[in-house]
Amino acid sequence: MTHHEKMTDGANDRSREAPIGQTAGGLPDDSSRLPQPSEAEEEAVRRAVSPGRQPGDKTPHDRLMEEVDEQIAASERGSE
Repeated sequence: MTHHEKMTDGANDRSREAPIGQTAGGLPDDSSRLPQPSEAEEEAVRRAVSPGRQPGDKTPHDRLMEEVDEQIAASERGSE
């Protein structure tokens, strides 16, 4: 591989043949520590992704699956 001079000295300051992301050979550099959210952060995320939902409420996935099951059962009974 031929060596190319850097094209910039800004945010993309690397040579053309420098690997990006995890495209390089070897083990990936995933040595960062896992995030440890607090209980308050976890609850805030739960409220943000499911506003108005109470514990025990059906998820949108559960409701969709029930609707699909009902449509399948209706088509098997011959009434839609």
